[in-house]
Amino acid sequence: MEKFSRESLKNIQAIVQDKTGAEITRSRGQERRRGGRMALVVVGLLFFVSSLYFAFRQEGEWFPDPEIEQRKEVEQKLFAKTKKQDYSVEAKGERRYDSGTLVYPDWSFPTGSNSISGRYGARENGIFADHINIAGEAGEEVYAVADGVVAETAFDSVYGNVVGLDLGAGVVVRYGHLEEIKVNAGDEIKQGQVIATMGKTGMATGPNLSLTVTVDGETIDPLTDAAP
Repeated sequence: MEKFSRESLKNIQAIVQDKTGAEITRSRGQERRRGGRMALVVVGLLFFVSSLYFAFRQEGEWFPDPEIEQRKEVEQKLFAKTKKQDYSVEAKGERRYDSGTLVYPDWSFPTGSNSISGRYGARENGIFADHINIAGEAGEEVYAVADGVVAETAFDSVYGNVVGLDLGAGVVVRYGHLEEIKVNAGDEIKQGQVIATMGKTGMATGPNLSLTVTVDGETIDPLTDAAP
């Protein structure tokens, strides 16, 4: 009877150990499967986030340069204010242009036409213009108003291709919205010489010449009068 009890006890212990081992094995298998699924989820999320990161970075929407963004905002505001103005001759058949005489009587007019499409000073859109605009055709020749020296040839985000002529005595004339520049900085220029062609570079919405005159660094009206 005592021998039978020991054998029964051993059998019971063996059965319990087998069941316990099976449970542990099954539990470990379940944990491994859950861990595998979790790893797949994490990898998927990382892939999704990295895809978004590179997509947005290529579009320039991540880590923007504050200086570039500020300049873009200023240029967009300027364009929004000027886009309503079209200085091209063909803009509207009923459009009427002024004509005028340059502030210095010995100067020659910078274009073949005398069509003033924008005057110096406050304009209808509320902007104060420190220049005049002369309407014309793209490619039309632009002339030096007087003898001088080319002080600059450059590109400006608002006025496009520009040429600055130093006429001496503190007088500088700046031509803007040019299509092609035909002179270089330092060139000595004669009155009536072709220095560029008219265009619509920069913020221009149509072919025209922007003409700015400064005396000792202060802008003045390039014209003295206007036709009624």
